[in-house]
Amino acid sequence: MLKRLNDTHNIKCRAKESGEHVRIYADSPKDVRELTKYLDNEKKEYYVIPDRAERPIKVVIKGLPPTTDPERIKNELTSLGFRVDKVNPMRKFKTRQPLHMFQVHLLKNEKVDEIYKLEHLFYIIVTVEKYVNKNIPQCFKCQGWHHGASLCKMNPKCVICAGPHESRDCPNKNKENFATKCANCGGNHTASYRGCPRFPKIKPKTNPILPGKSFASVVNHKQNPTITSQITQSMTEPPKTWNSLFTGNAHNQTPAATPNISDFSDLMSLIGEVRKIFDGIKDVKALTAKMQSTENIVDKLMFLSEALRGNPAVTV
Repeated sequence: MLKRLNDTHNIKCRAKESGEHVRIYADSPKDVRELTKYLDNEKKEYYVIPDRAERPIKVVIKGLPPTTDPERIKNELTSLGFRVDKVNPMRKFKTRQPLHMFQVHLLKNEKVDEIYKLEHLFYIIVTVEKYVNKNIPQCFKCQGWHHGASLCKMNPKCVICAGPHESRDCPNKNKENFATKCANCGGNHTASYRGCPRFPKIKPKTNPILPGKSFASVVNHKQNPTITSQITQSMTEPPKTWNSLFTGNAHNQTPAATPNISDFSDLMSLIGEVRKIFDGIKDVKALTAKMQSTENIVDKLMFLSEALRGNPAVTV
């Protein structure tokens, strides 16, 4: 088929396998038109994934009442010089409750980037943000993924019963008891069920991690190239003493007084003993409230002493 397309029909294209489908890449928009025309004449099933440069800009307008007519929004944006493809009201995924947000598809022109500067619409203060799709798009016609129904020429499959018809024409949608069937895996659920074993998994984006380095340190190093020399210079300074860790005075100290293993061992022992003291406090929240109620150090110590003493034991 590829040889016939290139040699006989002069449609410059290449292909590679993509799961159960074959993905065909055309060299130019003219070749795309000729390819889709050929597939239509041959009555082949296919869908088109538009080039990124041809895809509309998707934004979200926040702040408008949920009852606002999408057609009114489209007309208002058009009067401001934007080429509006469509406007969709947004809803919560689980409850389907309307939100104060509308998704807008804008066709590219010289003014499209100014949409982010829009501050009010119908005299209502709004904010405009780039739409970020966290879900994998699914076709409403064939129930496949990664494309939309408007450019799909696949045979229709019902999202409810997997029948060879459009979902809106399903004869079972008004029935109370009927068996759902997935058009993708054949399971007893709808084709839009995210738990379907055929549902594509979103691969998390991972950043390369360098051993011994955090992401922040790598970014700071790129932004401040002099940090390496600063670190090297600090390594040549005399080591800090145990006392300088608290006083901040690291200069004019002798290396002999630097902390060693026994110093840290003594510190951990001290922390352990302090912890034993505070383990005897039954109501830490109440003690904290009392100590915060005064600035007098003596009163704070008295409150602490009373909490540690606790209630006297009663022997029967």
